[in-house]
Amino acid sequence: MHLLDFPAELLATICGHSDWDDVLRLRQTCKFLKKVSYHRETWTAILSSLRPREVRQNPGIALASVCTHNLDSGYDRASSDRQQAVFSSQGGNE
Repeated sequence: MHLLDFPAELLATICGHSDWDDVLRLRQTCKFLKKVSYHRETWTAILSSLRPREVRQNPGIALASVCTHNLDSGYDRASSDRQQAVFSSQGGNE
């Protein structure tokens, strides 16, 4: 049995228990896994594990109503800001 033989819902559940960066890398492997990586279950699980410290949610917007493409792009910006802050505090350049 191959990874792609598993149902998309099961793979989305597994992705939801994975690290954000791992899901983004998995997305680059093939079209099927890219589609799985945008599954709402994946992103709500990941965001729930990050909140409240790392994810700033607009109080007027429910996560369930946000497009998954927007959820991961918001994290990319936050992740980039954190990396810049770490490099700045260490005196490194990015």
